[in-house]
Amino acid sequence: MRRSPRLLCAAAAVALATSTLTALTSSAASAALPNCNQWATNWGSEPRPRIPTYGSGNWDCVLGSGNVSDGVWALQYTMRYCYGQNINVDKVFGAQTRSALINVQRQVGAAADGVYGPATRSRMQWARAAGPDNSCISVG
Repeated sequence: MRRSPRLLCAAAAVALATSTLTALTSSAASAALPNCNQWATNWGSEPRPRIPTYGSGNWDCVLGSGNVSDGVWALQYTMRYCYGQNINVDKVFGAQTRSALINVQRQVGAAADGVYGPATRSRMQWARAAGPDNSCISVG
């Protein structure tokens, strides 16, 4: 079956426009979210995991290069103890944390962009705040 060059070009243009729109929509949605400035443990079963939050319980927040907060600490702690990333747990989202996050995002099948947000959170396992096994759990 012979395909028309115009039809193939049109299909390619639609595919490119759709992927660009999806990427822009995703970036815009993340940009509208607040920075995670704390962490909370009121999610899941005992012992509960530490999850980066905005305020005392908004998990829909973002972290990226330049952030300094308790939310960064929770992310670093989890990446170190659940994913074996050799990073400092120092509350500073610098190059080391970004590189570790990209590694973790690749492991969990999230977009490996070095920015933490709801899509990355839902795919990661999180370090429990306490407990005999210090295990890591999913929070959805």
